[in-house]
Amino acid sequence: MKRITDIKWHSFSNSPDEVKKLSQSEKDRIIEYLNGGFVYLAGDSSLNDPVSGDLFEKTSAWMSDDDEEYEWSNAEIYMFEKYDMKLRDDFVRKVLS
Repeated sequence: MKRITDIKWHSFSNSPDEVKKLSQSEKDRIIEYLNGGFVYLAGDSSLNDPVSGDLFEKTSAWMSDDDEEYEWSNAEIYMFEKYDMKLRDDFVRKVLS
């Protein structure tokens, strides 16, 4: 499976090269797609926002799409939703097509 981003969420610094702004409707469609993924691995793990330091999740989860082409974590969903963390162009095209 391919990752949805080349950025390591835990070292994300909110720099311009790590962010890609999409329209709100595009972002909403991608978030809906990500949240609808198949959870194939989950466990207890405290996840802290690397920018603010705040705890944002007490469970770590890994998901994939139905055809198992891409995989992502709940932390990557959070970083995309909160900071517009840049996702791979091929993944964005797939979801928005």
